[in-house]
Amino acid sequence: MRRAVIAAGVGACLLAGVAGAAGRPIESGRIEVGRGIRGVTLGMTRDQVVARLGRPVYQNIAGYMQYSKRQLFDVYVRRGNPRRADLITAAGPGFCLPGDICSMTKGSLKRLAARYGPRLKVELYPEDADAPDYVLRSRFRGRHVNTAFSHDGGQVGQVYIAYADAGEAVFADLPRSARASALPVTPDVQAALRAVYCGHIVDAVVCAEPLFSGPLVGRRCLPVEPSGENVCATYRLCRFGIAGAEWAVATFWLEHSGAQGPTWFRKPQGGKWRAYRQLIVPRRLAALFRSFRCPF
Repeated sequence: MRRAVIAAGVGACLLAGVAGAAGRPIESGRIEVGRGIRGVTLGMTRDQVVARLGRPVYQNIAGYMQYSKRQLFDVYVRRGNPRRADLITAAGPGFCLPGDICSMTKGSLKRLAARYGPRLKVELYPEDADAPDYVLRSRFRGRHVNTAFSHDGGQVGQVYIAYADAGEAVFADLPRSARASALPVTPDVQAALRAVYCGHIVDAVVCAEPLFSGPLVGRRCLPVEPSGENVCATYRLCRFGIAGAEWAVATFWLEHSGAQGPTWFRKPQGGKWRAYRQLIVPRRLAALFRSFRCPF
C-alpha cells in the first residue's frame, strides 16, 4: 500500500480530534476509475461527501476524513473555495472495480492488467521502489485524473484516485544522461519550502497551529496534539540540482495528523519554488533521488 497516504491516515485515525459523534464504518464500495469510490467523486464538497457516506469515523482540520476501521477508505477534502475532494483512496477485499477486481484478493492484479491492457502505465513512487505502481490517466469533468494501483504478490493493494497536478508536466521523464548533484539544505531554503507548502498543500491556518513543524530534518520527537505522546523519527530533507532545475523532497508535521510527506518541490533556473501534491514521478527521477537514499 502507499505508505505516504497510509502514514497520514494512521496518525489521523489514532489521534485526530473528532468533531461530533463518529459515523458508522464503511468496509466496502464500488471503485470507479477516474471518478471516485462508493458514490463519492472528486470535486465533491465536504457536505456532499457527508450526505453520501454519513459522518466520518475520524476527521481532522487538514481535510482528512476516515470512513473505515478494518480496511482503508479515506477522503481528502482540500482544494478550492469551498474546499472539495481531491483524493479518494481505499484498500481491502470489499473495495472492487467491475469485473471482480477487488483490492487485496488473489489474482486481482492479473485481472486488472487483462481489463486495461496498454492503458496501464507503470509509474514509480519513490517509497515503493520494489513494486512500481500501475496508473490509469483519464479526465473527469474537464480535469485530468490519475487512478493509481499499488500491488504486491499478484494482488492489487491500495487504489488512489486524485486530480493530476496542474504542473505534472514537470515530472516528464529525464534523459538517461541526467545526473543529480546534492545541494546544501540551508535555513533560507527551509524557509522557502515552508512558505510554499503553507497555503498550497495545506491551508495557511494549519501552519499557524503551535505544533505545525517542518520541513523536518534529523531526529525529531513531536506530539500529535498537545496532550498526546511524542512520536520520534529521523527525517531527511533532500535537495538536488537536476537538468538545470532544483528539486527537493520534504516531510512536515501537522498537529492532528503527524508526519505528512513526502512533498515534492521544484524551482526552475531563475524561478521560485513550487510545491506539488502529486506523488507520481517517473522512474528515472525517483532513481536519482533514491541513489542518495531519498526521500526517506
